[in-house]
Amino acid sequence: MHHPCSTSIGRTASACTSADMKLLSSQMVLRVVTHKQPSCEGFYDLVLGMRPNGKPLWRMRGGSRWIYMGTDGRWYVGGIMSRRRQFRCESGYMFHSAQGCSLPVFLQGPWSWGDSK
Repeated sequence: MHHPCSTSIGRTASACTSADMKLLSSQMVLRVVTHKQPSCEGFYDLVLGMRPNGKPLWRMRGGSRWIYMGTDGRWYVGGIMSRRRQFRCESGYMFHSAQGCSLPVFLQGPWSWGDSK
């Protein structure tokens, strides 16, 4: 069961360009701000060399949370269980209901807490 929450994920780097590689390099660090899932709040660094489900992966600084795209095409903030499954799952502490968005910073509207099912 999921519940909507006011959560935002934003980039901390300057404005991005149209080239995909430059865009991704401008997304090296993401910041999660949430009041419903405080354990997910913080800065997330891009994990180089890992692309679960063909998409970038970010890891929380000093924590065991990851921002990843699930097998259902939604973005999640997951924990150790998601990592153990090598992110081949649809679970996390939070998720966004939009599917197929290339990067989490482009998502609009609220994130939900709980799994997507």
